[in-house]
Amino acid sequence: MITSFCSAKSMIALTIYIINKTKSLECLTLDITRGHDRRFVKVDRCLQLSKDVLVEAEKAVDAIRIYVEGRVPPPVDLKVIEPCSKCIY
Repeated sequence: MITSFCSAKSMIALTIYIINKTKSLECLTLDITRGHDRRFVKVDRCLQLSKDVLVEAEKAVDAIRIYVEGRVPPPVDLKVIEPCSKCIY
């Protein structure tokens, strides 16, 4: 799992490097919520995310679709943890 995944070129490059060099990779989870997703943290409510964090989350999702998804081999399960609808509103 990569927590705090963002759209920075260095983060994209690191992710692609991991995909290319790790032959036994079964699952790759990219967390763009900076670890604040309540589905994975034991809290009963969402932690508020700032507008800047939400904007970066959108950029990160776009970067994953453009640069990462097409490079993930079929046996690898790619999971993207995005802010939930309660975080967004």
